[in-house]
Amino acid sequence: KKSSNPGRIACTPTTAPASVTQMTANVPGDLLTDLQNAELIGDPLYELNFKNTTYWAFNVWNYTRSIQLTSEHLKLLESSQAGSDVLLVFDGIKMGARIFVNGHQLGTANDQFLRYKFSLGEAHAA
Repeated sequence: KKSSNPGRIACTPTTAPASVTQMTANVPGDLLTDLQNAELIGDPLYELNFKNTTYWAFNVWNYTRSIQLTSEHLKLLESSQAGSDVLLVFDGIKMGARIFVNGHQLGTANDQFLRYKFSLGEAHAA
């Protein structure tokens, strides 16, 4: 089931001001739009604004999102043979993104134009 609830984005600042460590993010969405919505950058398509890469080029950004599984999903995860039946699906994700659930890495996105499916069975077992 798709959801449009906002997530959070956190920054490990290296060049951004220390005050810029978290902000609301749209998932799905992209970093530049979220920075613009937070009024941290101007419109990147206006004049030379695209040259100001201070916030996005030299910082590590992590999108996070909390999800609730139904009792039906939890039952599937707990059955030994059906762990792969509960999938986390991305219909577009930043190339190079690493996907974690509860601290367990499920995989990496190597192409932003592909759909990625990850089994939650491994993360649940960890």
